[in-house]
Amino acid sequence: MKQFIQLQPSKWKEVYDLYLRAELPINEEAYLASLTEKLVAYFISKGFDQDYATYITKTLLNSFDESMRNSFFGAEEEEEAKLSLYDIKFLKEKLAHESSPDVRRLLVAYLVYARANPHPSNWIKNDKKVIHFLASVGKLRIKDQIILTNRLHNLYNLDMRVVGSVQPIPCFQIPWQVNQPTPNTEENPLVLIGPLNPATIALFAQNIPYIKEEQDNNGQI
Repeated sequence: MKQFIQLQPSKWKEVYDLYLRAELPINEEAYLASLTEKLVAYFISKGFDQDYATYITKTLLNSFDESMRNSFFGAEEEEEAKLSLYDIKFLKEKLAHESSPDVRRLLVAYLVYARANPHPSNWIKNDKKVIHFLASVGKLRIKDQIILTNRLHNLYNLDMRVVGSVQPIPCFQIPWQVNQPTPNTEENPLVLIGPLNPATIALFAQNIPYIKEEQDNNGQI
């Protein structure tokens, strides 16, 4: 669904955002009635008359796939942020003396992103916008972002390269994350640290918890 949304025009996405933020009544019929009212008001505010605003609204609602609406009725779960047991052990040790909150968040964000987007080659597409968003550093000056990334290179072994010749893709890996026991196994379980969002990354990076050896992959910190 996310890929479908990303392909839509900006105005479509703007209206779909209203769709996502609409209050959820007790049934879908009431939900759509409430949403229709909100969207008609939105288009009127943009300069359309009542009839045309109603027409646009009906057309747009027809374009919202049923699977999208189902997300409000339990069809989709919120994405989760996970790290392996060895990831957490490393972070606990290596970040013990790291004073920069930005560096801490950015390193955790890279690790979480890698766990959420594994690749057989262990080279993960470096989606900087998403990773910087998770780390809450996306609004920093480019110069400052580069300084943070260089710190990860120099102190925490972040490695980057362009992969592919036909369609080159900037990728990254963290060798110590790759060279550990297989994740999601008894020896190295994946641990849920919370929803996949900046708040989770910030809280975890600020206070990396002690975790018991017997933590299983259904556990949550």
